[in-house]
Amino acid sequence: MEPDTANQGGAILPDWLGGIAMLLAAAFGLAWLLRRSGFPGAAAVGGVLAGLLLGPGVLGRAAPAMHDRLFGAAPIERTAWRDAERAVDATRFAVGQAEVDPASAREQVETLVSEAEARRAVWTAAVERKREPFLMLAFALGLAVLLASGLAPPEGNSRQSRANGRAITLGAWTAFLPAVLAAVGLGWLGEPAWSPTMLAAMAAVAFGAWPLVAADREPLRDSVPGGLATLRTAALVANAIAIGFLGASAIVASHPLAPLGLAGAAVAGVLVPPLARSIGSEGRSMAAIPFLVPPLAALAAVRIEPFLDPRWAPVIVLALIAEDGRWLGGTLGSWLPGGLRFPVALRVGLASIPAGPGMVAAIAIGLQAGVLTPTVGAGLLVGVLVIEILAPIRTRFAADLARTAARTGAGTDDRGGS
Repeated sequence: MEPDTANQGGAILPDWLGGIAMLLAAAFGLAWLLRRSGFPGAAAVGGVLAGLLLGPGVLGRAAPAMHDRLFGAAPIERTAWRDAERAVDATRFAVGQAEVDPASAREQVETLVSEAEARRAVWTAAVERKREPFLMLAFALGLAVLLASGLAPPEGNSRQSRANGRAITLGAWTAFLPAVLAAVGLGWLGEPAWSPTMLAAMAAVAFGAWPLVAADREPLRDSVPGGLATLRTAALVANAIAIGFLGASAIVASHPLAPLGLAGAAVAGVLVPPLARSIGSEGRSMAAIPFLVPPLAALAAVRIEPFLDPRWAPVIVLALIAEDGRWLGGTLGSWLPGGLRFPVALRVGLASIPAGPGMVAAIAIGLQAGVLTPTVGAGLLVGVLVIEILAPIRTRFAADLARTAARTGAGTDDRGGS
């Protein structure tokens, strides 16, 4: 009778609901504590810590049954698959130790291998089914990020029409350069070309950096042609490119939710600008971001096992690309084709480094959908943490550059003068 009662209770209150509640409570709680202590990047860092604590590395070791039940590990199906694999190994060992008919032994092993593959497929399908609520939450938060990012350019800027071409160029460079570097880096590490993991990683590093915190906005408000509207438009272009990479990853992986994801992205692309304008206040949209980043970071980190994988090369490579690739894209895109003087282009590049909630959303969606491997996801998350923790140093340097330019009169002139 006890199993039936448990099943009825599970039907009334699904296990995944408890997992999501724990994840949200831990993410918001740790982010709040870090923010109170003045720790830089508190929203992202708190969310990552919450995910790691509730993931396979900590809760999965301390209370594996609870972890499996709450976070969709499908333990029954996984046990059946592993039992089938052990049966294959035991049969092969027995065949090697005994004098039996080779044809009969081969047939027996092939039968057991087929059974193990079938059980593995059942386990994979069960994991995808049990993780769907977590994926849908990540997807919903990702759409909320696009809305709260305030992508609608402000009206009344006389220089905006002239800056549109520069903004498009900047957005393309900011997205494509780190995406290409991610593809080259993962290819060098052995990842198949245009695999779902490679495309999802390219999407994560391609997302634009808007919204910018005050420390990033102020040195750029009057020094960039077109003002902050240029950076908003550039972020919109970069985000569109990143969503394209993420959709391509889902299609290549034949993920069952790919059509829904693409439809949602298309709707968001149409609705975000008018909805963002309806928010009315950039301050309100900026205030929403601290409430979106912690759960997204937790949804990403909860799928990572931080203690078992010894391959640090992908983590280091992707962490460097996430920071330096974005900085290079923003700087070169403003300087070479953008026509800005190098000091101004450098400040734009520094403002393009922030990970932005879009990058965190892409990592969370990729890991929850299974198109990002945990190792690659860990590398991208390390990049986010490095960017967020070092933000005070970067923004102070950008402000110093702005003050130096103001004193020397370098200003915003294009290389050809304007």
